[in-house]
Amino acid sequence: MRRDSRSFREMSLNIPVGRAVPSPGWLNALVWVTLVGFGLSYGLNYGISNQVFYMLPSVHLLHPEYWPRDWAVTQMHHYHFAFAWLATLMLKLDDSGWLFALANVATVVAGMACVWQMLKAITSEAGAALATLMVVLIASATRTGGPGTSYVFADIFQPNALGSVGLVAACWLFVVERPLAAGLVLAAAGAVHANYLVLCIPVFGAAQLLRSRERLPLRLAQLLGPSLVVLLVTLPLMRTASESPVATEALRIHQDVRAPHHYRVETFAWQFLPWVGWQLIGAASIFELARSRPRLQQLLALLAGFWALIVPSVAVVYCFVFRPLIQLYPWRLTSNCDLLAQGAFAAAVTGSLVAPSAWPQPGKLARGVLACGLGLVAVGALLGHQFLPIVVGILGLAIWLGSSRLLARPRLGEHAVLALGLVLGVALVIANVHRFSRLSATSNLLAGRNEGVVELCRWLDTNTSNADLLLTPPDDEEIRFRCHRAIVVD
Repeated sequence: MRRDSRSFREMSLNIPVGRAVPSPGWLNALVWVTLVGFGLSYGLNYGISNQVFYMLPSVHLLHPEYWPRDWAVTQMHHYHFAFAWLATLMLKLDDSGWLFALANVATVVAGMACVWQMLKAITSEAGAALATLMVVLIASATRTGGPGTSYVFADIFQPNALGSVGLVAACWLFVVERPLAAGLVLAAAGAVHANYLVLCIPVFGAAQLLRSRERLPLRLAQLLGPSLVVLLVTLPLMRTASESPVATEALRIHQDVRAPHHYRVETFAWQFLPWVGWQLIGAASIFELARSRPRLQQLLALLAGFWALIVPSVAVVYCFVFRPLIQLYPWRLTSNCDLLAQGAFAAAVTGSLVAPSAWPQPGKLARGVLACGLGLVAVGALLGHQFLPIVVGILGLAIWLGSSRLLARPRLGEHAVLALGLVLGVALVIANVHRFSRLSATSNLLAGRNEGVVELCRWLDTNTSNADLLLTPPDDEEIRFRCHRAIVVD
């Protein structure tokens, strides 16, 4: 007996049959253009920021004569050895830096495309496309940033870029109940960035435990087994680094002097307010429907897994100076968690227009939680002077609550997808026009060489040798990397 294709798809997604709106080709094209534009908005850069440290092992492999006396090259135990091998290969293919810049754009596009695929798994194709545009609109303001200067994406290609996109991909695969694929992606992300390796094991383990007990040992083995294998390989390196006689003092200097903005929670505690707000909004958006829809249950369990790691960790290090836990940097994952929560909210908003029976209006309890969450996001907007996310949140909730009235009007109902798509497209252009107008100035590969650094390196080549050790100003991070001279301290 022949099945109706639309009905079969909706049953597979656990979405009740309702007002079906096919996703037009222009909407998918708009999403792809938006994702590529979002990737380009981070700029085209090489040899700046964290790269001046992370690229040292790779450049040294190709040029052993550089930095013979530099402590970071000759005495450090680099956790990111997999990234060093990858970067070495990339430098062999192209040492101009353009390959790294384009790789970063591709990584951002891939990460947001995984969010899009996850949204397709919980709502209709048209609803997922519109929801992705909403998430990118919010990210255009936040730059996927979170507490403690955490972020999903940055303006350079670095270990965090691959670790973070691997985590986002694993979240999508977890939601669609493919534990082995999610486990392999997590292991690959952890091999590139050890911090994600250690943090993701408890997150995904807790999320899996919150699901059904059916085939639980097998699902846990598929999900966590690959990461545990990578962890066993990485443990000797971690142990070697921690056994240094100056490890304790080095850790204190790193956390309290070099990077308190990353590690000392008390210095940025207010930044958790908007994060908590988005978690409340995301959970309230799907909680009532999760009982009958397995993929929403998966997403809710995943959010709870993040909370199980982040919330106790933040509470402990806020009250006590527990340096090993601080060094793990658990709040690094808050920005990834934000994407999931914002995606859940966006799916509810757009789904209420595209498939009203699949996304009914929230109940009283959910409305109260949504209001509380928006209040916290608003406080964060006031403290951080970042108002676009709260504007999108308020307008999104208004659309969700007013969708039944909008759809009751024939003309509005017929053109709801078109109207919302155009509005989001225009909003994305407005939100990013200033950034793109300055792209050539903020992208060092487009802006050209820094003549001051070039002149300094030329002078150092003439008047110093590779074996010399320099005491450099703390703001001149490029001297070591660009001029190939050892420095006293980073």
